[in-house]
Amino acid sequence: MKLANTYCLNKGYKFKNDIRRILLINNFSRLCTEKESSTPFQRSLSSIIHPYIAFFFSFFDGHQSLNDTLASISEEFEIPKNEVERIIFPLINNEEPIKFTLSEGVSAVLPINFLEEGRRERDLIGSIDLDEIIENIDIVTVRNYLPDWMTIMINDKCLTNCVYCYADTGGLENTELEIEKLKAIIDEAYEMDCNDVGILGGDIFLYHRWFELVEYLNSKNYAPILSTKKPIRADEIAKLKSLVYRKLQISLDTVCNQEVESLLGVPGTYLDKMMDTLNVLNEQKIKFSINTILTKYNCEIVNLKKLIRTFLNFEYLEELVIASSEKSFYKGDHFLLSEDQIFQIMAEDFTKDPRVKWSLKKLKEGANIKEDGSTKVGCPGNVKSLNILPDGAVTICEQMFWNRNFILGNVYKDSIKGIWCSERATAKWDIEQRQIQRLSPCSRCPEFNECRKEKGICWAEIVKEFGANNSDFPYPGCVYGLL
Repeated sequence: MKLANTYCLNKGYKFKNDIRRILLINNFSRLCTEKESSTPFQRSLSSIIHPYIAFFFSFFDGHQSLNDTLASISEEFEIPKNEVERIIFPLINNEEPIKFTLSEGVSAVLPINFLEEGRRERDLIGSIDLDEIIENIDIVTVRNYLPDWMTIMINDKCLTNCVYCYADTGGLENTELEIEKLKAIIDEAYEMDCNDVGILGGDIFLYHRWFELVEYLNSKNYAPILSTKKPIRADEIAKLKSLVYRKLQISLDTVCNQEVESLLGVPGTYLDKMMDTLNVLNEQKIKFSINTILTKYNCEIVNLKKLIRTFLNFEYLEELVIASSEKSFYKGDHFLLSEDQIFQIMAEDFTKDPRVKWSLKKLKEGANIKEDGSTKVGCPGNVKSLNILPDGAVTICEQMFWNRNFILGNVYKDSIKGIWCSERATAKWDIEQRQIQRLSPCSRCPEFNECRKEKGICWAEIVKEFGANNSDFPYPGCVYGLL
């Protein structure tokens, strides 16, 4: 490092006001892609930090040389400059997370490449009132005071009727959020400094004002992932060139006409139209990813090899993710791969092309267990994030849809902040062990608070295993659940 050069906080990180503390979170989703950061950064970051730590590193705003920055910190905090150097130097392009201690009780684990070289001028604190936060500080409570991110299910329209679909197809039909309500939600997310606003369906390209929606997200510095099963027309593809999005994901599970109807519930002409879409995207030099779900209906090795060959022929294919299907609340598990089918696929040598990513889940693997017997499964729902359904209902989990036990409110009746801070939402997180039904092993588990309040649990997997009335049962496979 050179003292005359400028160093700043990694472009992939930012400080967020969480009312009673500061959060260190990712900045990449708000039009800050990995390409815009000169060094890699830790993904899925959301750490509670003391306001003093945020203030300490706010000097790395890209306005002055490293030498001047060290001098400013030394003067402000009354710390000898050589001591400041001892603290700071290990955090420049650090390859591993580092525990940083400013004073007794004021510490944090700082992510990789925390500080990087470059003159990127940023106001890291902005209008955050650090003194007000310190007066009411809380760096213990795990649940955010404001959500980090949210996903919006803009509609429930889809062209296909996939055999493995996890959507609540028996719920409201042909429902969608009005564009003005969507803009109001995005405005509030921006005001709360939400790091990400995700868009789900249904299907984004079946929303009649999809272009206006994505354009508005861009105006607030949000870059969504666009996922579709719809054949995209050439005029729609042309519009994509003026938009910013993190990924264009095409969901296509087969390249064999004989599999299309039984798997996706659409005529064979659908496949031709989807292949036309891929060809036009490739011709227009628009990068895209493909997501393929495997069931017992499309797992023949010869057809799978054909699918991989076909998709890898597209120059602008960034990634092909092939994943096994999972049990659906609404369609059961009759379509799942058998253990033998999974092992047969895993044993096959398909391709070494790095664009192909596999995600096959064995039926009997259960939960991921730590050495102490507890599960590693966690969930950000109602801890750091929330989900909005196409009728405005706000749910903890997108897979629960309109299950009333998980509904927190409705955006047509209250603000996002009002719903997040409501008694119902906080009570759903701050559940007491005595509230758990006695039939559930969780009612007597010694790890209850750590599991339910600190990590969060996967509600969807619990309900799939034990039913909607037993959401307070343990995660399937949890060792403590066998006690």
